[in-house]
This record gives sequence, C-alpha cells and structure tokens, in this order.
Amino acid sequence: MALAKDYASVMSRKGEIMKKALGMDFSAFESGSIAFDYEKMMSSTGFSMEEVERVQGLTGVGNTPLFTLRNLTALARKCARPGYGATICVKDEMTNPSGSFKARRAACAVAFAKAFAAKTGAVVAITGAIDIVADGAKAYCIRNGHPMMSAITGTGCQLSALTAAFITANPGQPLEAAAAAVCAMGLAGEIAHARLTPLDGNATYRNYIIDAIYNMTPAQLEEGAKYEVR
Repeated sequence: MALAKDYASVMSRKGEIMKKALGMDFSAFESGSIAFDYEKMMSSTGFSMEEVERVQGLTGVGNTPLFTLRNLTALARKCARPGYGATICVKDEMTNPSGSFKARRAACAVAFAKAFAAKTGAVVAITGAIDIVADGAKAYCIRNGHPMMSAITGTGCQLSALTAAFITANPGQPLEAAAAAVCAMGLAGEIAHARLTPLDGNATYRNYIIDAIYNMTPAQLEEGAKYEVR
C-alpha cells in the first residue's frame, strides 16, 4: 500500500523519515512528553560534552541563563507527591548571542564541516533546518527554505545541479558559489510556498520551486539570502 504523500501525512511520519535518513532514533533520547537527554544524544555522535562546550564557546552560543519561576515552582511542589516537585525555569533565547536553539545544534555541525573540508580539501555542504556550506577556514550558516521542501522528491538533485552550475560560473570562488546555490534553492522554496493555495499539494509545490529558480534574479537572491559567516 502506497504511503500518502500530502504534507500533513509526510510530516506525521517525520520521526520515521529522520530515523531512516540519519540513522538516529531521537525517541531513544526522549523521556515523558518534554524531557530530552541531550548529553546521551551527543555522546552517541562521538562528541563529548567537553568538546561540545568548547565548540559552542568559540561560536558564541550556549550558556543561556535560566530564570526560576518561583510561584509556579511553589505550586508544582504543593500539588506533586513528595519527592516529585519540579523547579520550573524559563530562558530567553535572545540573551544568547545567536538567539536560536537551532544555532547551538548547528555549532557542532559547523565544526565537523570545517574539519572534514580541511581534511579532504573539498567544499562541504550540509542541508537541514540550518544549511551549512564550509571549507577549512570559513562556514556559511544559511537559514533559507521551508519545511515543506522535505515533502517532495528532487530538491537534492536540483541543488546538486544548481551547485555545479554556480561553481562552473565562478570557479575561483567555490565556497561562495556553493553557498549562493544553497541560498537560491532555499529562497526558491520560500517563494514557491507563498504561491500555494489550499487546493495545491506537493506536486504543484515542486513545479513552483522550478519556476522560482528559473525566474530568480541576482537582485532577488541578494535581497532574500539569509546567512551568517562563521
């Protein structure tokens, strides 16, 4: 029986898709409805917590201050069974230099991409919630794109073709050319999604992405690219 390919159905299988694509079952690190064992997850990747702290310290992420909600904490302890009361805290991500939870996770990916690029002499591109394009000395963290892009087949092939075209046109700047290609692909996903109507699905979305790439101008790419350099 064929699996449904509409956006809602695909997103409902997100955990299964990520497990097959990444070889990692995130449910193994979940406890209850909100708890997540970050240390256990990082140890499974080969990064020690000390290495994670070192990398994040170099990129200005992490160490976001926690603020205890005293009234809610007191209420939780009053209502809970003895020994089960929690300390309830919040944190303001904007007090973190990066202002993003995903940026903290990307810090290790940036370190890996730079190290791998230096070892191989290649420009490395990693796509995800934050796309990373790096050589041994510099990395671009790119925030273009839309989650629905994961619901269609062919975006990886399109990006490969775009990257080859951009680098062929700019052989002296392979890092910048690859980063521009990734920005263009993500921006096309944003433009295409903005065109969708309630009756459109992922097939229409795929064609709209192709149209957006075809019609994209240098000025449009320059204005719409969202990236930072690390």
